[in-house]
Amino acid sequence: MAKIAVALFLFALFAVAMAARVAREEPAAAVDPLEQFKTEISNAIKKLQDLDGEKFKAFLSDGIGSIQQGLTKVNEAIQQKPASA
Repeated sequence: MAKIAVALFLFALFAVAMAARVAREEPAAAVDPLEQFKTEISNAIKKLQDLDGEKFKAFLSDGIGSIQQGLTKVNEAIQQKPASA
């Protein structure tokens, strides 16, 4: 009987100690998605403002070239498919 009482006492002591620990911990602050989006957009705008005229033109030409290559590949893939009638 004493063994059961000691086991229950230790269990109760453990439960009280863990409950006190949980109460002291502060919840992590949730990040506002709108604020995070605003920060990302601000960073992107700053990076674009740092580009000078030549770098910006090179950036655009590279982007347009990549888009043209992608469209060419898509057109080739579409033309290779046999027509189903």
